[in-house]
Amino acid sequence: MNKIISHWLLLGLTTLLLTSCLGLKKEELAMKEKTLLIQEVFYIGTEDEVKWPSGQVGWTSYNHDSYIRIYNPTNKTIYLDGLCLARSAFQNDVAIDLKGDENFAATHVAVDNMCMFPGSGKDYPIQPGEYKTITALAINHSLDVEELYKMYKFQTPLSYDNGDGTFGTNIDLGNGVKYAKQSSRKACNLEGADFEWLSPEQILYRYQLVDENSVPNMIPIFGGFNYLDPNVLAGARFSIPGNRSLLLIKLGVAPEELDQQKYWWDYETGHLNENHSQDHPWHKAHQKGDAHAVRIPNEWILDAVTICDQKDFKRQRLSDTVDGGYTSIRQSDNDPKSSYYGYALHRRHDGEEFVDNDNSTIDFEKQPASLLTIKPEPLLFPNITLKTKSITLAIGDEPFQLKWEVRPRRSKNRKAEWTSLDENVATVDDKGRVTPVGKGKTDIIGTLSNGATDQCTVTIIEKK
Repeated sequence: MNKIISHWLLLGLTTLLLTSCLGLKKEELAMKEKTLLIQEVFYIGTEDEVKWPSGQVGWTSYNHDSYIRIYNPTNKTIYLDGLCLARSAFQNDVAIDLKGDENFAATHVAVDNMCMFPGSGKDYPIQPGEYKTITALAINHSLDVEELYKMYKFQTPLSYDNGDGTFGTNIDLGNGVKYAKQSSRKACNLEGADFEWLSPEQILYRYQLVDENSVPNMIPIFGGFNYLDPNVLAGARFSIPGNRSLLLIKLGVAPEELDQQKYWWDYETGHLNENHSQDHPWHKAHQKGDAHAVRIPNEWILDAVTICDQKDFKRQRLSDTVDGGYTSIRQSDNDPKSSYYGYALHRRHDGEEFVDNDNSTIDFEKQPASLLTIKPEPLLFPNITLKTKSITLAIGDEPFQLKWEVRPRRSKNRKAEWTSLDENVATVDDKGRVTPVGKGKTDIIGTLSNGATDQCTVTIIEKK
């Protein structure tokens, strides 16, 4: 009995010390416990080579197979029933003046679109170590237009276009599908997805497709200024934001209770248009500002990832306790297409578990999308990039100091090993200094411990 009492006294003392040292309340300590994680986000799509009716070969992109994977890192079963996916209301590549409301992130997140997992409480478990895949449209996206019509029920007729053997259709899946017979379809087969974030009404409205599969649909909660209105929400669908924050939420109230003033958040965008007119019925009692969002308390948020092209980032409107950083799979849309099409954001794994620092910058990395039919090459992290790709030296010149960069900058194993492919032409020391030896050409290679490499071509000439 004394041992039991001692055990609980020790446990209580440990909790007290943790609370004191970290400045945390007991309820805040409980919030630090592991919960569901957003593990992968595929949002930018793929690019396919196609042959147009003119006979010319070109390229077209496809992103209707975007998806989110959620992972359970705990040792207990968690239920998705009633949890929500949402996107933040503000773009991270636009610095909107919120007219004095800049400090709202300390207490809440403003969201402009939200959908909820179905279920009555324990219908949709996610077991320890299990993934669940959520997508807009759970079909085989690698099919061409003829195959799609054979497999699924579209409400638009299939017809030939101008008798040239190419198909014309109103299916809004893009030219990569229409001219797929001349392309390599890299897209995902998502028939095995666990949920569709679009409702049957939204799928019909967006894709003219009758949703006859057995994949459960999420329930639209808010979008386009409206709450729980299936007619309006058919055209106000959730999507993965390319310049906002993606949020996994556990509501603290029933979804219908969100439509009350304590959860309304009205703000000024400075971009008035017809949809923001105060005359529209969806503004209801919203007298302040020209736009409307739902106020989600920070403590309801289970996980978040903030996405924005690196060179376009302007500002972050989340508390550091929700997400202290941002990430993307490209620097800007001027990057080479091959460097980002087919890649997804993956939560980093440290060899034991997925990391969760509440900071997208350090929690995520770019890797090929897991579910693509044809994947691009995997990337090595960290990686090394030489700042000079080619140099010309003369015999007798002083050693040339190579300069390089290892990314991410947070990487621990940053040391590079240096080799010359032909030491009769040039040698290189362990600090990356290249010494000319004899006339000719060779490559100097820098290699990190994980195998990542980059190289510089060195040409050695006679001294003039």
